[in-house]
Amino acid sequence: MNQGKSFSIKTGLLDQLLLNWRNEDKRVQQAVQSKMREAINIVYKTARARRAMITNSRGKRVSSPNAPFGVPVRTGKLQESIQKNIYISGKKVVGSVYVDGSVDYAEFVEWGTSRMAARPFMGPALHLNKELIKKIFGKPIAATKTTPGPMERFKTEPPELTTRNPKGQS
Repeated sequence: MNQGKSFSIKTGLLDQLLLNWRNEDKRVQQAVQSKMREAINIVYKTARARRAMITNSRGKRVSSPNAPFGVPVRTGKLQESIQKNIYISGKKVVGSVYVDGSVDYAEFVEWGTSRMAARPFMGPALHLNKELIKKIFGKPIAATKTTPGPMERFKTEPPELTTRNPKGQS
């Protein structure tokens, strides 16, 4: 038997490569969070914008049902109830603009009733900004010098843009 013979593997380069990949993964996730924050702020500001007002047939100032976007503001409660949130779920960055539970009539304003025309404010906030959001997420994330391999740039995929209708209408 040959005793005393051994071998060793130096993992310094492999360890450095793995560390570089982990750092790059964190950097890309931070960049995606930044893009999500930018996109969410655009939708949030559009949703909270005050809806155009008109004078109705009785001489009363009311929000225009024909305005392309904006929240109807009478007391400001509905406008103040519009919130935004960004969080990480696993490897995904999730952003949302929503109406909190402080008002119980937001759904009726958004979708209308049998007696009131819809004055949508959440759906248009997303749909009017879809192309801009796609541009935000279409911008490449520049690589750093620690990026292993020949990758020059990372590109993020545009988010899935959806609205939820509690009545099941589209």
